[in-house]
Amino acid sequence: MKDKCTLACQSHILCLHALLLQAELTALQPQLEQSTIETQAALVVIQHESAEADKVKQVVSTEEAAVAAEAAKVQAIKDECETDLAEALPALQSAVRALDTLTKADITELKGMKSPPAGEMCAGTTEQCSNNPQHPNASKCCNTHHITKL
Repeated sequence: MKDKCTLACQSHILCLHALLLQAELTALQPQLEQSTIETQAALVVIQHESAEADKVKQVVSTEEAAVAAEAAKVQAIKDECETDLAEALPALQSAVRALDTLTKADITELKGMKSPPAGEMCAGTTEQCSNNPQHPNASKCCNTHHITKL
């Protein structure tokens, strides 16, 4: 009989415990409903923000492609400029070396002239003619003095 009493007490305790849990669940139900509402509102905001982020991503992707194309053009111009500079530097260095050989007497002699002699002018333009065939004065001088373009 004692076992039946113990079993009945345990059963009664379990029922009370179940009732307490039921009461807790009932008490927490408004909080659960509020959390559900807040979660649904957050999901709506997240979906809206995701849609906006996708639009921005598309704009950024388009701009990124345009920037990449412009960067390629700029790089091509830079490469062309570097090539032109590499071609021009030896002529500049040669001109600097030629200037270094000038003496004060040479400069005084040049100052005394109204214009350089035709041979010296043509020599300068002949150099331009060989380096830059499109230079108008070089072509004119080369044609005038029957100099063949190099």
